[in-house]
Amino acid sequence: MRERLVADHKKLLTKYKIDDSLMFDSITEKIRNGLVHFMEVHSKVAIWGNGVHTKMLMSDFISELRKVNIIIDSQNKNVTEESGYKFIGKSDITSCKIDGIIISSYKYRNEIKEEIKKNNSSVDYFDIYEMLSENGIVLSEEYYTSLHPYGKYQKLNKLICEYNQKSGEICFEIISELIKIHDYILARKYAEQYVKINKSKLAEQLLMDLNLIIEDEMKAMKAINDNNVLMFCVDGMRCRDSLHSELCNFLEIRNKSVCYDNARSVSSTTFESLIPVYGENYDMSTPYYKKDKLEEMECRFIRHAIKSGRAIHFYTDGIEFVSSSHIKHQKSFQTATEKLWNFIIDAVDEDNGLFYVHVLFESHFSYPSPYADDRMIATGTNMVFDVLPMNGGRVKIDYETQHDKAIQYLDDSIFSLLKCFNGRMVLYADHGGYIMQEGETIENVKSVQLFLHEDLYHIPFLITKQGVEPKTVNNLFSLMELSNVVICLMDNTDYKSNETQFVKYQRSEIYNPDYKYIYKKCGYEQGLLAFECFEFEDEYKLVVFENKVINLAFRNELIEDEEKKKIYLKKVEKLITVCK
Repeated sequence: MRERLVADHKKLLTKYKIDDSLMFDSITEKIRNGLVHFMEVHSKVAIWGNGVHTKMLMSDFISELRKVNIIIDSQNKNVTEESGYKFIGKSDITSCKIDGIIISSYKYRNEIKEEIKKNNSSVDYFDIYEMLSENGIVLSEEYYTSLHPYGKYQKLNKLICEYNQKSGEICFEIISELIKIHDYILARKYAEQYVKINKSKLAEQLLMDLNLIIEDEMKAMKAINDNNVLMFCVDGMRCRDSLHSELCNFLEIRNKSVCYDNARSVSSTTFESLIPVYGENYDMSTPYYKKDKLEEMECRFIRHAIKSGRAIHFYTDGIEFVSSSHIKHQKSFQTATEKLWNFIIDAVDEDNGLFYVHVLFESHFSYPSPYADDRMIATGTNMVFDVLPMNGGRVKIDYETQHDKAIQYLDDSIFSLLKCFNGRMVLYADHGGYIMQEGETIENVKSVQLFLHEDLYHIPFLITKQGVEPKTVNNLFSLMELSNVVICLMDNTDYKSNETQFVKYQRSEIYNPDYKYIYKKCGYEQGLLAFECFEFEDEYKLVVFENKVINLAFRNELIEDEEKKKIYLKKVEKLITVCK
C-alpha cells in the first residue's frame, strides 16, 4: 500500500510536470543547529535587522532565540519604550558588549557583513545563508518565502484571490501547489472547476487521477493496523473550536470517542505546557518546565514504547520534544496535510508503532490556510505584537475569521481522513488561544485576559479506539494525564480517570520584551511574574505568584473575597511550588 501511494503521487508530479524538487528538510535542521551552536558559544547575542525576517526567526526558532533581546536597527533606535526590545545603532555594538550578531536579512546580508568586518571585526556573526551555502544549499530568496508553510499558504492565497477575480488557467497552478503539499482533497475541488474551464481530456484525466489518490489515501488510512497508537496534537486549538457544529468530520470523530470536555492544558505556550506533560513534572521549583526537550529516560510513555518494541515517529516540525535514538524525527516545517501524508506512508505497513503528529501552523496564530479568500496575514508573530505603537497600535485584520476558516480547512483536509483511522488515538491541544478583534487596541483588553482567560487553557481531549464506548466526561481534567492515556492505549487497556476537585496550570516569568511592554501598558506588571493557577470545579481560580501575591478570580474576572481566598488556599497550599 505504501508503494502504491508513493507511486500515485510521483505519477501526478511527472504526468502533469509539477516541479517539487527542492526539499526543505535539511534547511530547517541546519538553521536550527547553527543557531543553537552560535548561542552556546557567545554570551551576548544581538539580531541585526527588525523586519519580517526577524519576526519569522523569532517564531520558528523561539526556543533557540529566547535569550536574545537586543536588535541592531538604526531606524528604530529610539523606540525601545514602545517595543520592549532594546534597539541600538551599529555604533552601540561595542558599548553594549555584544560578542555575537545574527544577521537577519537575505537582501542586505553582504552589506551587513562588510559593516561588521570594518567597524566591529572582533565580533563574530552568523549568516544563515552563508552557512547554508557552505553546506551545499544555495537559496535565491528568504528561507521562509516558498518552502516554509507560511510561504506556501501565502502563495496559495495570492493565487486563489487572483482566481476568484478572473478565473482562467491559474486554476491549474493552484492545483499544482496543492498537490505539492499532498492536499488532494482541495486539489480535487479546483480540478472540478478546471474541467469546466478547460474542457480537455487532460483536465478530465487530472480529476480522475486525483480521485484515485484520494481513494487510495482513505483506503490506506482504514488499513492501518489497529495496534498502532496515534498522538494527534492540534496546536492552539480551543475546546470551543472542537464543538463547532460546522466541523462535520471532527464531529464524527467525537461521536466515536471518549470526550473530556472540561480539559485544561498545563500552560498557555507550547513548550511550557508539553514539556511538563511529557515529563510528568510541573514542579516550578525546578527548571524542568523551562526546557525545550526531554531526554528519553524523562518520558515514561517513550520508555514504555521502546520496551514494547514500537517504532516511534514524530512529525513535529523539527522540534524534538523528546531526544532519543529510538525516535525518527521529521526535520522540517510542514503543513498539516504533509504531516498526515507522511504519517499514512509510515503507518500503513506498520503493526506496532507509536506516532505523534503535531499540527502547528494552521491552528496557531496567524492561522494561515488555503481557505483564506481575502488578504491573509501569514507571519510567525503573536497578534499582541500588532498593537505595539510601532505597528500602528491596532490589530491588523480579522484574525477571528482567518482562524475560523483555518479550522474549517483542517476539518475538510485532515479530519476527513483522520475519521477513517481505526487505530488507537488520543487527540488533544497543547494550549488554547485568545483572539483579539480587528481594530482592537490594547486599551480595550482587560489585563487578566492576557494570562488567565479561559480560552488560553480550555482544550479538546479525545480518546478513541476499537470497542470504546463513546461518552462525554464533564469533570475537570488535566493534560498531565496524557502519559497514562498513551500507555493505556499502547497496552490496549481502558483508561479510567480520577475525579478531581481542581486542576493546575502555570506560566513562568515573561521574558519577551514585547509582552513586558504590553503588560505594563495594561497596568498589570504583576501578571509578568511566574504563577500557578488552581482552577476548581465551581469555576473559581486561585492564582499564586512567585512573589507570594495571591489573586482570586471567577471565570475571567479578578474578584476580592478574602474569606474565599483563604478557603481555596487551604486546599492547595501543600501543592504550591512557584514560591517555595
